[in-house]
Amino acid sequence: DWQKTMVNERGALLYDFGPGPYVRPNTIIGVGVKGRELKPTSQRLESAQVPIVMTTLSGSGADLMVQSFAIVPRESHTAGSPAGKSPVHRRLGLTGALAWAKPEGEADPAFRNVSWGTNRPIVYEIRVKPGSRKKVALGICESYRTVPGLRMMEFHVEGSPVKTVDPIASGGRNQPVVAFFDAQDVNGDGILDIEARPSTECKDPNVILNAIWIFPEHSNISGLAVISGAATKEAEVYLDCGKEPEVQARPTRIDGLLVTSNDPSFAPLVTVQTTRQLKYNSATGVLMYDGRPFVASTPKPLSAQKTEQGWELELPMGTRKAEVIVINGFRLPENIGAVPDLQKESQRTMQWWNNDSRIPTGRINIPDPQIQHLFDASVRTMYQNRDIVDGYPQFQPGSTVYRGLWIHDGLYYIEAAALLGDTLSARLATEALFKFQEQNGRLRVIFPVEMVRETPMLLWTMDRYARLSNNTDWLRKHWSHVEEGMRYILDMRTKTMADSTFVYYGLMPPGFVDGGIAGFTADYSTVYWTLIGIHSAVEMAQWLGKFEEQRRWQNIYDQLLDSFHRATLRDVRHDSFGHPYLPVRVADTTTTDVAQRAQWAICEAIYLSQIFPLHDSVSLGSLGLIESSSLQGLPSSLGWMTGGIGVWFAPIIGLAHFAEGYVDRAVNVLYSFANHATPHGAWAEEQMPKGVSPRTTGDFPTTSASAGMLRTVLYFLAYERGNNVEVLRGVPKDWLKPGKTLRARNLLTKFGDISVEATLLEDGQTATISVQSNGYGDFDDSMAQYTDAVNNLEIYLSAFKQLGYKAENGRELPDRIRIRWGQGLQMTMHK
Repeated sequence: DWQKTMVNERGALLYDFGPGPYVRPNTIIGVGVKGRELKPTSQRLESAQVPIVMTTLSGSGADLMVQSFAIVPRESHTAGSPAGKSPVHRRLGLTGALAWAKPEGEADPAFRNVSWGTNRPIVYEIRVKPGSRKKVALGICESYRTVPGLRMMEFHVEGSPVKTVDPIASGGRNQPVVAFFDAQDVNGDGILDIEARPSTECKDPNVILNAIWIFPEHSNISGLAVISGAATKEAEVYLDCGKEPEVQARPTRIDGLLVTSNDPSFAPLVTVQTTRQLKYNSATGVLMYDGRPFVASTPKPLSAQKTEQGWELELPMGTRKAEVIVINGFRLPENIGAVPDLQKESQRTMQWWNNDSRIPTGRINIPDPQIQHLFDASVRTMYQNRDIVDGYPQFQPGSTVYRGLWIHDGLYYIEAAALLGDTLSARLATEALFKFQEQNGRLRVIFPVEMVRETPMLLWTMDRYARLSNNTDWLRKHWSHVEEGMRYILDMRTKTMADSTFVYYGLMPPGFVDGGIAGFTADYSTVYWTLIGIHSAVEMAQWLGKFEEQRRWQNIYDQLLDSFHRATLRDVRHDSFGHPYLPVRVADTTTTDVAQRAQWAICEAIYLSQIFPLHDSVSLGSLGLIESSSLQGLPSSLGWMTGGIGVWFAPIIGLAHFAEGYVDRAVNVLYSFANHATPHGAWAEEQMPKGVSPRTTGDFPTTSASAGMLRTVLYFLAYERGNNVEVLRGVPKDWLKPGKTLRARNLLTKFGDISVEATLLEDGQTATISVQSNGYGDFDDSMAQYTDAVNNLEIYLSAFKQLGYKAENGRELPDRIRIRWGQGLQMTMHK
């Protein structure tokens, strides 16, 4: 799904998110009532699995009910097939926006639309005659930044010297700028490569490109002719960025607003706030964009009024039911503006999401209905924010700003998908990372800054997928990526040892940290993840019987861990409560940051590794530091917002508490996190506390928070610790209710799959537990690492003990029961 339609608190449809202002739509289509001010009074989902948003707008004693949803596509919505094969192909995704820029003066219409990349290049491939030379013109129109130096781009056109362009310095805001290049297909592959990369000197690493013209080699074309559009007819290839051929080839997308009222005196208004240049067709009652139907309604509007912000369409007085559709597409049939019966379409939508979608739902059943709702909504959100990019599924952190590949977030999604049994998506999403691995072994997704921890994250992700799916054949096939990644890691650490005066001597070199810390610095999050990645490589080598690599990489791990321990003695500080903690910056001497800034880093190390022994003073001190500065049960000033709540960081911190054995605290964090969800079952990345400010930061919805909900619940049900899996350890007593069943079906772990049911009978006096498992190991297989005599399932009974249950013989329940893989367990308890 190339278009991620958003809905706001009024049930309005949101479109055209551009590269600034971020998370702000340029087109909002909603409903209201003429002469009345209606305020949103409630909002909910049809169900967690069905993204139909139900909103009530109220005022003057009357209500307006709005259903907002995407119509399930029909073949009749799209006319024919794309015309021919386009010479243009865009890689790395289709992020872009229509009508984002407002070019001043006479300008080619392409300057209004934009393609953009967030911390990554914009990449186009143009088919040309092999070896040919061309004159290339790239068009830019900056509509957001106003100060020179903030957004600067390097244009890499094959066969031509690199040019750096600052659109504000070159022309100014909303002033079209053209850069010319003498290009050549140097490698003779018949593809002319064009890239817009962020300059290393700019502060906004999000690049833009509005248009591309390809002219014959010796064309005498002026910049003015290109800007005005006069030269477009001379171009061999003309690309209006943001309207790429791949976008135009997609099926039509239709969103619906089904509006009902309880007051016959209403005159409903369809309000359209937009930067698009629309025209109203009075004969059909349809708002048109680019000559195509865009907004249509039943009943037909009585009038259409152009406003300062867009349009208002007034429907007849007394309309009790209004149906509005918004059409996004290029290959439109003649009757596409005819509004279907939206009541029937909403039923089709419910049926599709409940029965036909490929989302892995139904494996987990939690008797707490609110947690179940958020869990199911999180599964849906994670898959809704997935695209197919360059032929591979790509889970993405959000749909408005960070739409793209971010490996630190991506590993959360890949693991969650695999744990839920969708190992196919996990495998393909992991394989998609391989094309970002460079010749020196470095994985580089973020650009232009270098996040050193991306490479060890690849190793962990490969290990995690292979373990959960028990896919040794896949791991052998792609083993070279492990070897190359380890070579890069060793090279990077070797560079730190060139000078013993380096503060990061023996650790890892400086890089980009993120998550609250800007700039380029040596940091401990990279050290943590490097240790995690090396440990994964060691385990993979052992698993495949590559004992020489296992031994060599174990030595590298031990040496880095030793350097880390020595640096820790130097860098540990204490907060005002006496908690020992390790600042994320290596050898940190700053006093401007609060102590808890970016302490998510150590939390990941706590629950994903054995870097810190259980109850280590620094790990517990770091959790105490975060706890002492929390607001509303969530971390405060941990990320980018000083004084704000780092909502999506909460699951990371909760799992660290869980790994340390503090189950009650982990449960409290989960519920505090859940309490900050929206009615859509989603979260903002960070927000100010209620009563302080409505400001948020980051993407919305943030898929990382959704993945955090999934991983927390799944870890609570089955957590891998050493050679064992702890089953039900994180289950609070509130999840055990009379007449209800707690269920996890075919939950994957690196040892095998587990199914568990815990049921309380209606009278609440009897409870049963059933556990089945299938281990991956074979006792006769020397390569089997896990389900042999040293590996067990530990079934925790703590929640049952808290509720007063005893064994069938009347004795007190043990804290846990240990069983072998494949053994099975049927257990009855009584009060």
